[in-house]
Amino acid sequence: MNAERIYLVIKKEIILLFRKKGLILTALVLPCIITLIVGFAFTGNIKNIPIIVINEDKGHGDLNYGLVLTNQLTRSDQLDVKYFGNWLPIQSGIDLIRNGKYSAMVFIPQDFTDRLLLGNAYVQVYVDGSDPVVGYTSSSAIVTVISQLGSKGAVFVAPDFLFNTNVGVASSSIQLNQLRFVIPGQVGVTIAASLTALSASTIVAERERGSFEQLLVSPISGAELLMGKILYHVLVIGVVNIVSILFVVALLDVRIVGSLLLVFLMLFLYAIASTGFGVLISVISKSQIEAAEIAIFSLTIQVWLSGIVYPIRAMPLILRPVAYALPLTYLGDALRALMIRGADFASVQNDFIAVIIYTVAMYVLAVHFFTKRID
Repeated sequence: MNAERIYLVIKKEIILLFRKKGLILTALVLPCIITLIVGFAFTGNIKNIPIIVINEDKGHGDLNYGLVLTNQLTRSDQLDVKYFGNWLPIQSGIDLIRNGKYSAMVFIPQDFTDRLLLGNAYVQVYVDGSDPVVGYTSSSAIVTVISQLGSKGAVFVAPDFLFNTNVGVASSSIQLNQLRFVIPGQVGVTIAASLTALSASTIVAERERGSFEQLLVSPISGAELLMGKILYHVLVIGVVNIVSILFVVALLDVRIVGSLLLVFLMLFLYAIASTGFGVLISVISKSQIEAAEIAIFSLTIQVWLSGIVYPIRAMPLILRPVAYALPLTYLGDALRALMIRGADFASVQNDFIAVIIYTVAMYVLAVHFFTKRID
């Protein structure tokens, strides 16, 4: 090998790189931006976890340790307490957790004060196990507060993790099923990676092959062309991906508790959203390399900021609007509710609406920039 010729090749590529400012941004700047955003997002401090407190304690004279415990739970910065007094049934509280409105529930029985004075009180705690990070954090915070009430060992508490525990594990050493938590987000990432990457090259590839001009002189409009591109990817590739992924999920013995039809519909909508975004990338990109870089960057941001890995409520306030603008946020929330908690459509309808709005926005933007580029 001739070192001088190799050097000349490297020099040529560097010159070409600096001639393409868009490529410099995607190749050199975006990785730094991703690292900065992710590092800033992972605060490691989960606060304001919404929980329910039901207090049926009748007290002893003027003494009511149920109210004392409620006040102590309220003062915890990790918990956001909603006090329901003694009128909410336990099953109704569990339903509120299943619907995703709260992450845990503390039930204080009628004789709590009397039993605490005798040194053998108990508190029932129910925790949403569909998100292990939030589940373990909320249960730890609740147990810590309860253990500070009375003398050591005066209050017995063993959190009951709902929806997502490993079968056959003793209640004293509950382990949450990490696979069931990971699968909903992983399904979304797989579909996004496939469809966004493929559709991101569709228009820009036509331009690089020289066939783009033929499309411009054809009677088809820009809106029709882009819709055809989106439907091709979704109906031919997306549906096959969804069916095969759900089949693999069944092979992994991950049981879908809720409606399989709703799971499929949400994945189908997300496939359209991912394809629409990919087409938008293809319209605004100048080369396939640039389109690929943007697609990878966007997917990375979705993975780390969508809540499928780390709770959004633990992120800095400045990043939460970004998280709630990502379609994977709503897909992960809906699939976790449907697949793990067995929620109904009413509980996830906002997620469906959000993905639909995102899909329409991507299509409208793609048509706008496509038409602008033609003009």
